[in-house]
Amino acid sequence: MPILASAILITTPLNPLTLQSTPTASSSFVFTRVLPENNFVIHIVKKGETLKIIAQGRYRDQEYWTNIWNDNSKISDPDDLSQGLFIKLRVSKPQKTEELQEGLKEKLSKLHPQPVYYYAPVKSFPQSNYEEVYKAAGEKFGVPWEILYGIHYTETGLRNGEIYNYQGSGAQGPMQFMPGTFRAYAVSAHGDEPDINDAEDAIYSAANFLARHGSLEAGLRSYGGNIPGTLAAAKSKGYIN
Repeated sequence: MPILASAILITTPLNPLTLQSTPTASSSFVFTRVLPENNFVIHIVKKGETLKIIAQGRYRDQEYWTNIWNDNSKISDPDDLSQGLFIKLRVSKPQKTEELQEGLKEKLSKLHPQPVYYYAPVKSFPQSNYEEVYKAAGEKFGVPWEILYGIHYTETGLRNGEIYNYQGSGAQGPMQFMPGTFRAYAVSAHGDEPDINDAEDAIYSAANFLARHGSLEAGLRSYGGNIPGTLAAAKSKGYIN
């Protein structure tokens, strides 16, 4: 039987964070096929994905992002993944979420220090200039508009424009989105390219974020920040939970 002079596909497992190739004598390349191993499958990171977004898509619960990072500890930043990166995911949903490994906890604390929030005593809430925007975004996505007001108030004191977290967490804009998260949930209030630093775009994007997490409680927990302050501000506008 004649031997074909073409590249042969090797079906051995591959380190999920690298794509290896081996040159042959004819200068072509033999690529290793990525296969499931030890109950893992390979996921190729798409533009704008974070570990939380991947966990939500794979396990329907973004809290499992810690499990994914533990399994892929070479990742530098869970909120800033390179498009095309190979990571491994467990075939079956883990029974419970895991605490981060000690080294990853330290890395996370350096990447995202505890943020500083802007909020005033419960009985003193300034009048918002964006009330109609909150209402329109809330109606569009089925989210209480008062909650959008509360997030905007506690995150940046109802400000607009380029706003960065004082402690360098990477959060940005009026609603303090991480850039990768904003790209994943971005919605324009005006029909143009969404702008993380535009208050109206950020409000619409926050409404979309909350709506896509299944419940308001899950959305707020995922959004993070000063949840008691957000609820207090929302109640000052008439919100009843």
